[in-house]
Amino acid sequence: MLEPVVVLDGTRMSDASETINMIRPGEVETLELLPSSSGGWEFGSSGSAGVIRITTRKGAQNLRRSEVEACKVPNFPGLIGF
Repeated sequence: MLEPVVVLDGTRMSDASETINMIRPGEVETLELLPSSSGGWEFGSSGSAGVIRITTRKGAQNLRRSEVEACKVPNFPGLIGF
C-alpha cells in the first residue's frame, strides 16, 4: 500500500506513520493535504499517494525568523589551501 509523503517543518520524513504519531495536536500550526494531482509532482513517483505537509508552531516561528548574513572575506593569496 502506498503511503503519502510527509513533510514536517519543510523536511521530508522517511516514516510517515511514525512522524504523524509523534506530533501532538496542540503543536500543529498548519496542516495541508495535497492529493497527487496537486502537490505530489514535487516528489515524483513517491508523491503519487499525495503529500501531507505539517508545520508545527515551533517550525513556523523558525521559518519566520530565518535570516541570511553575508560578509566579504579578504583574499590572502599567500596562504595555501585558502
